Amino acid sequence: MAPERNVSIGSKSVNRKPEKIVLIAAGMYNILMASLTVFVYSNWLKNSSYDILQARGLLTKGVSDANSLVYVSQIYGFIVAVIGVISLMVASRYMKASSISKGVMVYLGVCVVFSLATADWLGLVAYSVCFVLYNARNKAIRLSWKSAGRS
Repeated sequence: MAPERNVSIGSKSVNRKPEKIVLIAAGMYNILMASLTVFVYSNWLKNSSYDILQARGLLTKGVSDANSLVYVSQIYGFIVAVIGVISLMVASRYMKASSISKGVMVYLGVCVVFSLATADWLGLVAYSVCFVLYNARNKAIRLSWKSAGRS
């Protein structure tokens, strides 16, 4: 992550508790959805994908097409799980009071884009809220740096 700078406003430091709570909730949501995707949805898809593809006329290579569908859903589930674990790590390690990390901003932006691209609407809302909160607090921290004579 990018270097961080600390600042305190008056006698209080700017805490990151709201952002941490939202990011932890988003990470836990991602881990839950990944678990459901890998263990529940993939098993259901494994059992019924052949029939679904055959009924819609999309079965060209037989069982190979059905297995490919299962693999894609499992890969997606593992990617979502990794994003959830990284979110928990970012919330616990890199969101420090009165600090700004460009790496956290980039990570939250990537999560917003990924959630939008995969139509994960709850994830999109959670990561967008966290991104907005984090950037709003960054603006307050930067303004306090300017008023304190730091750059």
